[in-house]
Amino acid sequence: MRLNRFQTLFLSCSNQLKFSFVKPFPRSFPVKRSFCSQASDKFHFVNGHKMSKAATDMAPWPAFIEERIKLWDKLKAEYDAEIAAKESEPIEITLPDGKVHEGKSWRTTPFEIAEKISKGLAEAAVIAKVDGAVWDLDRPFEGNASLELLKFDDDEAKQSAGEKGSE
Repeated sequence: MRLNRFQTLFLSCSNQLKFSFVKPFPRSFPVKRSFCSQASDKFHFVNGHKMSKAATDMAPWPAFIEERIKLWDKLKAEYDAEIAAKESEPIEITLPDGKVHEGKSWRTTPFEIAEKISKGLAEAAVIAKVDGAVWDLDRPFEGNASLELLKFDDDEAKQSAGEKGSE
């Protein structure tokens, strides 16, 4: 007996939905992956953030992806070495309310300051403004600076996210 897609979906979900009037298929039934399992594991968590599994379902990745990852790793290592080689000095980061936080140049990031203020603020912030310029949350301060943390409900943050997404 050959089942159509709807019947396969309905019957393969019967175990999870506890339908008493549908007999579950034996484990040897040739349904590789049901819609129910796809729905239940559509997301996974990486560093506490909910992430789509769509990208991880690509197996194997196209060759150009591996090339890009290697290039990214090389450039990131060069950047990290350059930042690590810079001399770190004590700096002051001034918030809009006038509070001053201590930090170190080339080490302290806007995200770290946000975490000191509140974990909720750190999770909600999407971009920073350092001395009036848009700044990534994980980019270290270069010297004394004023800091404004922007959440996504801020128009400037939305514009910045749109620009970054289109690059």
